[in-house]
Amino acid sequence: MSTAIVAILIKAIPFIAPVLLGALGWLAKKAWSAIIGKIANEKVAKALEILGSKAGTIVESLEQSVRPELAQVASDGKLTKEEAQHLARLALDGLIAIAAPELATLREGGMDEEAVKKLASAALEQAVYRLPLNTYSGSQHAALAL
Repeated sequence: MSTAIVAILIKAIPFIAPVLLGALGWLAKKAWSAIIGKIANEKVAKALEILGSKAGTIVESLEQSVRPELAQVASDGKLTKEEAQHLARLALDGLIAIAAPELATLREGGMDEEAVKKLASAALEQAVYRLPLNTYSGSQHAALAL
């Protein structure tokens, strides 16, 4: 009985082998796609993490470098819209300059330029709110509120 089964299997190998090879190729392709997708996701996640860190650096640096000017300008506790926009532009330009590799990774991940700029602005805003509360003549975060 067992020799009959073995004989049938030996005769069936030429018919089964292409199907098995095809299935193996399909499985390999699916596994490769999953690996590539995971690597891409990890790259984007790491880029976002570094972007947040660099945004914090830019905000802290800008806050320290313009503190005396801001204390005078914001003596009433408020910045004009133009002053706030100027600070936001300085911060965004600085972040774009130091985070170019991370921003490129986000673009490669499928984000368009406008989305990348919005994400960078959001990272800067988050960094502003992570600053310790400072008082500029009674104003909290008035200096760098984006």
